[in-house]
Amino acid sequence: MPKIMKFASTLLAGLMILAAPWPIGGNYLYVRTVVLLLAAVLGGMAALSCLVERKKFRTSMVWFVLPLAAGYAIYQSLSLSGPISVYPSASRAQLYVLGSAIGLFLSSIVLFRERSTVEPLLICAGVTGFAVAFVGIVQNLGWNGKILWVYELLYGGVPFGPFVNKNNGAGFLILVLAGPLYFLAKQFMANAKQNEFEYAAGDVSLSSSHRAREKFRPVLALSRFLANLEAKHLYCLTGLIAIVAGVFLSFSRGGSVSVVAGLSTGLLLLMLANRWAVVLAAIVIASCIGTAMWVEQADAVSQSLASIAEADEDSAPRLMHWKDATSYYKAHWLLGSGLGTYRYEYPVFQQQAFRGKFAHAENVYLETLAELGMPGMAALGLTLLTLLYSIWLLFRQPRSADRALAVAGAASIVGLMAASCLDFGIYQPANFVVAAILFGCIVGRASHPECRLDRAGNDGRKSLGNYYRFGVLLILILTSAYSAFPSAAIESVQYAKRQIGLHVKYKGDSAHRLDRAEKALLFSEKFLPEDWETQYLLGQCEVFRHRQKLTEEVVNEMDIAIRQQGAEAGMSEEEIEEQFPPRSDFWMTTSLINLHRVMRITEAQNPTEFRSMRGDPTVVTPELQKAWVHFNEALSRCDRSERIHFRLAQLTVLLGPEEGNREVESKHVRDALEMAKGYTGLSYDAGLLCMHSGNFEQAAELWAGCLSRSRQYEGRIVQFGVGLPAKLYFETVLPQNPQDLLRLSKQYFSAPEQKVPNQLLLVHTRRLIKSSNLDDVQKSVLNAQAWFLAKDFEKACKEFEVVLASNADRPEWRLDYAKSLAEIGRYDDSIKEMKICQLEQPEAAIKISRLVERLKRERLRRQNSE
Repeated sequence: MPKIMKFASTLLAGLMILAAPWPIGGNYLYVRTVVLLLAAVLGGMAALSCLVERKKFRTSMVWFVLPLAAGYAIYQSLSLSGPISVYPSASRAQLYVLGSAIGLFLSSIVLFRERSTVEPLLICAGVTGFAVAFVGIVQNLGWNGKILWVYELLYGGVPFGPFVNKNNGAGFLILVLAGPLYFLAKQFMANAKQNEFEYAAGDVSLSSSHRAREKFRPVLALSRFLANLEAKHLYCLTGLIAIVAGVFLSFSRGGSVSVVAGLSTGLLLLMLANRWAVVLAAIVIASCIGTAMWVEQADAVSQSLASIAEADEDSAPRLMHWKDATSYYKAHWLLGSGLGTYRYEYPVFQQQAFRGKFAHAENVYLETLAELGMPGMAALGLTLLTLLYSIWLLFRQPRSADRALAVAGAASIVGLMAASCLDFGIYQPANFVVAAILFGCIVGRASHPECRLDRAGNDGRKSLGNYYRFGVLLILILTSAYSAFPSAAIESVQYAKRQIGLHVKYKGDSAHRLDRAEKALLFSEKFLPEDWETQYLLGQCEVFRHRQKLTEEVVNEMDIAIRQQGAEAGMSEEEIEEQFPPRSDFWMTTSLINLHRVMRITEAQNPTEFRSMRGDPTVVTPELQKAWVHFNEALSRCDRSERIHFRLAQLTVLLGPEEGNREVESKHVRDALEMAKGYTGLSYDAGLLCMHSGNFEQAAELWAGCLSRSRQYEGRIVQFGVGLPAKLYFETVLPQNPQDLLRLSKQYFSAPEQKVPNQLLLVHTRRLIKSSNLDDVQKSVLNAQAWFLAKDFEKACKEFEVVLASNADRPEWRLDYAKSLAEIGRYDDSIKEMKICQLEQPEAAIKISRLVERLKRERLRRQNSE
């Protein structure tokens, strides 16, 4: 290979590794398209190298397996007899990611076979890993709600460094730990060879007897390693410690298990060459513990690790999800449902309800089986076998550099294989870019003539393998160039989604975001005519334009009325602005759910006015009519998204058929719930629609399920659920647990206007307490708390006295007893009980002493008044 090409390819790959994680794990706008084009550039260099190279390189199995796997994925979405994929558009979108990864991997096999090209890439991996770990740890310690302190999260996440998902961040660090581990392993290998040589030859400073040399051999090995350490080795040791510590401090349980598995494998291989590599393991472990203690996160790390052993089906939704998806795997194990279709096909087989929606299997092997069937599993298995065989081949070489590369590769590959069993996104650009390049280096080096076991000669002629590799790379280059615009269109959809999310977060503060989103979506529509999300997001743009327009009208009307009122009162402009500050809560009143509520109430009270409102252009605005068209078009392209069905359910009251309007709406609600069983947010919103439409039983059932899975919408359900019939509200929606009902009473029903609902709730609570299987003391405790919340303090005191007489004393119960005594005027007894509480709760002594002083003043005031 010409030197200029070698330099250019190494520089480009190194820059890709250095830059891969920083654009939000590779998820920033158009990063995937850039990666696709860079893969084509590297593919072009590799193809030229195949033409000019005259050495006979071994053609690895992956050169046949991976192109066949890509061809099968294409066949799934483009079969002339009818596509196998349940949603071909999603399969084609994911093909661009698969093509980029395969192109980078095969190009790296050709380009990075020499030590002079491999080592710079490993340096880049180590530097990147150290930087990501450092930034991730610092970001966790000073979290401001934004990734890298500037990028806002719109759809949730548990970030680490530039990664939205901590598991992906931990997986990336496992990949790049190969960098520093390589140079440390290389030093150990060199020391092992030097020690063996000196031991065999005898050292003048040692006794000539065999026993004496055996006695000093470990000391010689360790001292030789320490003496040969240079600054670069200390840098590598620091980098390795930082990367491993970063994995643990990301609090990713799967990442922690995977890094232990990977690092243990690498160190065991290293110990086969130099048993004193155990020193390296001890240094890494001690340093990681020290780092966790230094940043005051040792307890959090230990709790995260301890939770691994405690995970079971009740506490690990992922395990329940895998079990629930068994029927999906059985249905598609042979041919698969199509690349990238897991999120669309799994709901068809889903039986259990989860808080969220599983877009992925969170297990690379199961997802491959579900989407690509046995052909995909065969390709994945053969690729992993090729990587492991390459490591075995390198480890048998006499050169320290090759054996060290085997050690580093084993650590990363085994760690990756372990992480792939859990929530690790290899499809993330940052992860597949680094994995493809580094693993390509391993396979490429193993296929070099220097590493062939048979040491076959080289006749200087090109082999057929060179021409085959050239042909494969040429196809990948042409495919990448052809896919650039569709890939950019896919990323434009993601850009539009983020712009719309920002518009919603800031409550429609600017129309520019919607304009930018619409422009990106119109570009996307040209290249993705079958994509449902483009049409759905265009409909969303129209909905939010309607809401912004309505909000501005309301704000302007309010502003005019306020100014007129102020002028009549003789107030100046400054006084008006000071007394009537701008309000920002009008945005929420313009939601489609609120409009749906108004329409259904009007329909029930005045059907004539309801029909006139359906034809009123100020109510059914042009924006809503356009949105209706876009949502129906999205539904015609894909009927497997709950978001489309739910939007159509909201708009049916305005734009649906007059006859059977409620039935059409109910069908859309059922379809949406079927596509996202147990999704908490959807269950809450669907419950609102059902309540507005008079379907109280279904609303109560949905909200009860919502509260059983999460407290995220608890406050809203408690607030709006009052509109349901009392029996459904208290006996179905609210949890039928006295402890939870008492908590709800204290948290949501303490306001004066909630007095009547609170009394009803407490009556229902006491009824549940009476019919429960609790012992008498527990019943007395709960009854006392119920009477206390009902402000019937005499009955509360009687129940508390029963509890305290049974020696089942707890400080908080005694404190409530003391407060109840004060409410009925028994100040002396109350002060006495509070002093006992001070002794039992030294941490709350100051707070209780203030209560005592207040009671003494109240007692004195009462005595003076009498």
